[in-house]
Amino acid sequence: MSSVVALGLEYTDLSGTSYIDKTAKTIPGRIGVRWSGNPKFEHEQHRLFPKDLLFDAVRSSNCVSLQKDDDAPDWMPEVDLSTWLATRKQISKCELVITSCTSIAHLAAAMGIETWIIVPILPYYLWALPGNTSPYYDSVTLFRQEKYGDWSAPFEKIKENLQCMHMLKMAA
Repeated sequence: MSSVVALGLEYTDLSGTSYIDKTAKTIPGRIGVRWSGNPKFEHEQHRLFPKDLLFDAVRSSNCVSLQKDDDAPDWMPEVDLSTWLATRKQISKCELVITSCTSIAHLAAAMGIETWIIVPILPYYLWALPGNTSPYYDSVTLFRQEKYGDWSAPFEKIKENLQCMHMLKMAA
């Protein structure tokens, strides 16, 4: 992501269109979720949230775990994430990916898959501009923490948006 600086680009120069191809057919309604990233990431302490908030928000959806090295709840199938190619294939099958700021978020968004990113009140620089979108990826919607230490707001919004999506699909 720092290539923007090295190339002398500005936000207005960015194109948020997808640039990585999908490698599998999308499974309608499938949602991939990831609740934490690399614990060695320097920003990790800001993006950690109680995973039960995410599980509660997505429980009524067709979810698969895109989480590596952490057990998913019994009702959420785990998929092959053994290599980046396998991970790309699993993300390709998703209609939506919900995650914190992780490599999964960037891969899904670069593939043009609708990606909802849970952002802490002290965001990583890519999500620092106000609003719920990003000039880096057209397919991203940001769900922001509104009060330090309180993660309820973004997960309430995620739950509401998922309910709206389900209702729209049932009406179609």
